[in-house]
Amino acid sequence: MAIEYRLMRSEEASKVAKLVDVVFDLYVAPEYSQEGITSFRSYNDVQGIVQRSSSGHFMLVALNGDEPIGCIEIRNNQHVSMLFVAPNYQGKGIGRQLWSRALSKSQAADNSVREFTVHSSPNAVPIYERLGFHKTSPEQVRGGVRFIPMTCHLP
Repeated sequence: MAIEYRLMRSEEASKVAKLVDVVFDLYVAPEYSQEGITSFRSYNDVQGIVQRSSSGHFMLVALNGDEPIGCIEIRNNQHVSMLFVAPNYQGKGIGRQLWSRALSKSQAADNSVREFTVHSSPNAVPIYERLGFHKTSPEQVRGGVRFIPMTCHLP
């Protein structure tokens, strides 16, 4: 399996949003209120993804052929906004590769960055812990979106 990792192209935003929706529906939505589901869906809007990618965010994708199988969105070179991997590809190191590449890109853009943050969904906490993040606060809810604030300190 030859996986390609690169910046998302704007014409791929629709496929990326669909990937995110599939993973969200399986693993995150069952734990959210309807308000949280609606809030997340409005964030995962195709136009929003494209707009954010040209204003302080970047999105890396993992592709198998021309199909996105994973993505990571980074805000201001220091906050993970989204990290999703297709169900059939989970546990194969794709999330770790996306994180590693996003970290390298962020540090190349701003070598003063010393920590990364994420608002992890409750089910993703163990994944972020394996990537070096630790909880900084108890679970919170904003707009129905449940999350645990986490930080990763960089060397």
